[in-house]
Amino acid sequence: MHIGAHRTGTTTLQDWLLQNEDALRSAGIACWGPDRARAGLFSGLIKRPAAITGADDLLARQSTAKIRMEIDRLQDLGFRTLLISEENILGTMLNNIDMATPYPDARARLDRVAAAFGGAVTTVALGVRRYDLWWASVLTVGRMRGIELPDATGLERLSRHPRGWCQIVEVMGEVFPGARRIVWPFEALVHDPVTPVVAMTGLTHWPEGLYRPARARNASIGLAVRDAILGARGMIESPAFGRWMPFSPDQQRLMAARYEQDKVRLRSQSAQRIEFIENVVGSLGGHPGTAEEEGNHYDRPQEGQPLRRLG
Repeated sequence: MHIGAHRTGTTTLQDWLLQNEDALRSAGIACWGPDRARAGLFSGLIKRPAAITGADDLLARQSTAKIRMEIDRLQDLGFRTLLISEENILGTMLNNIDMATPYPDARARLDRVAAAFGGAVTTVALGVRRYDLWWASVLTVGRMRGIELPDATGLERLSRHPRGWCQIVEVMGEVFPGARRIVWPFEALVHDPVTPVVAMTGLTHWPEGLYRPARARNASIGLAVRDAILGARGMIESPAFGRWMPFSPDQQRLMAARYEQDKVRLRSQSAQRIEFIENVVGSLGGHPGTAEEEGNHYDRPQEGQPLRRLG
């Protein structure tokens, strides 16, 4: 189960899985992406915990029954692996902005999904990214949707926030105690969906006919386009060049240093069934593109959560 995080190449990986669905099925691997999860299969399971109602619990029970029947059906058909990729399992970008915290309710969200699978999850995976660039990308999505963003005090809080990837990986271990935990850095593998898939599935002999995508999917729009949209809303603040970066150089250095510390910590925890994957396994089916990050049109939350908006 690949649970995110947003803005770490999730759509590139999901697109690769979808394009290679037939080839992967021939190797005994079934795939569920957002096209399945958001079409009703996970109804009632992926929602902000504070907003869950009795109707949601009923939907969750129905979804649990559907999921388990689908798993049984796949086993009867001879599939050995089901690979699920849905970043909204972990939370949503807009909730991160609203709470000024990375995935603040991840434990409750993951508990709800884990219960639906009844111990069937053997591997749980997460992509991570340097904090200043990750938050800048998340906040860009928020700006494009008219969300009120943090002021200078809020940005300072984000730059020093104690919650980060290591804490989320710990939660993964608490919710899925018997599962392998696989983590990879966006910077190393954004153009290579194959390596994470190999790590998650253990597949060593690739089938014929793998699709090789032409470019990264869901790449962030350029500043010129973004500024044109924001300008039309009376929100323009920056010239159309370079990367939009709300954090100061000192804040960026602090966030980058913490990210490096987290990577060192994750690399050292193999005894706790944490595998930190950084090396590309090969070019077969790999991604030759040059885009740096994915964009905002695909990672839409399922939930109708209240958020502060501009205008």
